[in-house]
Amino acid sequence: MKKKTARVAIKKPDDNTARRQPFQLSLRSVVIASIVAGGIPLVSTLVYILGFNGAYGFPLDDPWIHLTFARNLVEFGAYSYFKDIVVTSGSTSPLYTFILALGWLFFRQEFLLSYAIGALFFAAAGVYFFHLARIMFDKEDVLAIIATAMFVLIPRVDAAALSGMETSLFVFMLIATMYYYAARRRWAFAVFAGLLVWTRPDGWIMLFALVLNELYRWYVVKPERGGRRESFLFARDMVSPGTVFLSLIMAYTVFNQVLSGSFFPNTLAAKAKYYSAGASSSYWLQVLSFYLGSPMTIIGLGFLASLVFVVVEWIRKKAVEALPSLLFIMGMILGYWVMIPFLYQDGRYLIPTLPFFVLCGVWGWRMALEALADAIPARPVRSIANGALVMLLAVAVVMEAVNWQPQRKKYYWTCRYITDRQVKTARWISANLSPGSVIATHDIGAIGFYSGRRVVDMVGLVSPQVIPMIGNLPALDNFLREQGVTHLAVLRNWFEVVNQRPLYTTNQLYPEIMEVFRFLPGKTHIMSQQASRMNGEAAYLMKLGRYREAFTILRESFKMDPQSSKTVLMIGIAQLAEGDTTRAIQAFQQALKLQPDNVTALASLGMIYSSKKRHWEALRLLKRAVEIVPNDQTYQKTYYDAWSRYRVDSLNAIGWVTEKRSVTFR
Repeated sequence: MKKKTARVAIKKPDDNTARRQPFQLSLRSVVIASIVAGGIPLVSTLVYILGFNGAYGFPLDDPWIHLTFARNLVEFGAYSYFKDIVVTSGSTSPLYTFILALGWLFFRQEFLLSYAIGALFFAAAGVYFFHLARIMFDKEDVLAIIATAMFVLIPRVDAAALSGMETSLFVFMLIATMYYYAARRRWAFAVFAGLLVWTRPDGWIMLFALVLNELYRWYVVKPERGGRRESFLFARDMVSPGTVFLSLIMAYTVFNQVLSGSFFPNTLAAKAKYYSAGASSSYWLQVLSFYLGSPMTIIGLGFLASLVFVVVEWIRKKAVEALPSLLFIMGMILGYWVMIPFLYQDGRYLIPTLPFFVLCGVWGWRMALEALADAIPARPVRSIANGALVMLLAVAVVMEAVNWQPQRKKYYWTCRYITDRQVKTARWISANLSPGSVIATHDIGAIGFYSGRRVVDMVGLVSPQVIPMIGNLPALDNFLREQGVTHLAVLRNWFEVVNQRPLYTTNQLYPEIMEVFRFLPGKTHIMSQQASRMNGEAAYLMKLGRYREAFTILRESFKMDPQSSKTVLMIGIAQLAEGDTTRAIQAFQQALKLQPDNVTALASLGMIYSSKKRHWEALRLLKRAVEIVPNDQTYQKTYYDAWSRYRVDSLNAIGWVTEKRSVTFR
């Protein structure tokens, strides 16, 4: 007779012992524990940023996109980005926008409203996660408790709850959908599956993962002796709930088709088009760091073990509890590799996979230690394995809690970063530009919410007409003219405007600089991104004193965009550093033809003329530079130094003439 082996973790109790199970938790206790465990880091983070910033903020610009749609829905009765004029499906998460709009009816403080909604769905996600974990781990409450603690203490997930984005709502919808699938509750599953798509387009990846799991269970898993194959999604009992799901999907499709003529919101196609042109070769390294770096290392090792055991269970033709979670994670990673191969903003697009990553990780460790106990069936080994599993996962929880402080600081700095750029620019526009101004920008969030001006989106999030033009600057220029754009508000590393001076510039000491320009048709010149990147590389080499290498790059940039005054100016500086004064003069003169008020070209050419004793030409150029930037002490000093050299030369000349005359008339 085959010897029966015990499972590592606590086995599911039978009905007679369930009452004595010390870890059976009521729904009320789970709710309270989730709110406390998740609420402490959230409240602490808010107090932290309020103490340092003196105000609340968001760590990215996108939350104001949802808020703008929500506010206009309430105040103008239109799903629009400007009053009731710019009607478009520019919100990635219509469901989140509707929830914000409902909140805006009663409470009109954008930060606290967004924080409250994020925290609410974060707590709800914790409750559902616990119940999902109990199903997955055969009602072993110890594992479910530890897994839930891991989930609610993941620093990235905590920060996402306060990001002002739909992330917490999406995480909740994902977990609830999988819970109702695992619990075989058809009507609830149908409703949540339909609403999941309204939350984010990548909700489809979860639905496809569940379909694949059903196919695996039907075609691969061998039924127990005397049993028969059963399907949850494809059963007859699913027909009526399925009509609810299909109704929600049809409503979603009609909503997007009517507003923007597409199946999905504009944002999906716009971001895919924009980012696909510059696919990151380091995407997979970024993914590894995201999942296996601190504080996720321990749970990441468990996830790697789960991959092995999925294959083992597949070979054995057994059901795999972790398979839906694993398929969802792999689907998200592959989906973004194809569509948006970058892990921007702390990997925010993959944050919704983290609760399922925790489930796979805990399951992987459980299976590994169970395999160890099966291999060495002695009672001490099984006891040690039980204790080791709990201790190992407890250490993972502690690692997450320790990493909470660095994440809080990162959240503070990113909030300040966005405030100092997008928010300050929006408020400057509101205070300094006429109400009829039309602003073209690629960061539409804060500018759309605070400026009170109509916004034309340069990357297609709320202006779907732009999507085919992405990467085509002449077509974009024509579109801006047709839209009556009066000003540009752009980050220099996104759209670099040359040949004219900005009206407003954020702090130039920061890595990204946002500038506001007048849009002058036929004159405003936006550099191609490739030429702009080449200039950035050349600037770095020039800081290192490698002017000849920089000059080589600048020549290629000039061939690509010969109308850029900045490129010509940098060529002149590189030539001057190499001692070629004649060509440097020609370059500075050409730069001034392209941009007559380029103060760097004026000052550089003026200093060369001064050194060559062409004083009147030097003083004319330097005076012009001081008139353009009267408060810049550097240019003032250069002008006064030129005056000093002129006076010295004049005095020397007077002395020479006097001496000659005294000799002549002696």
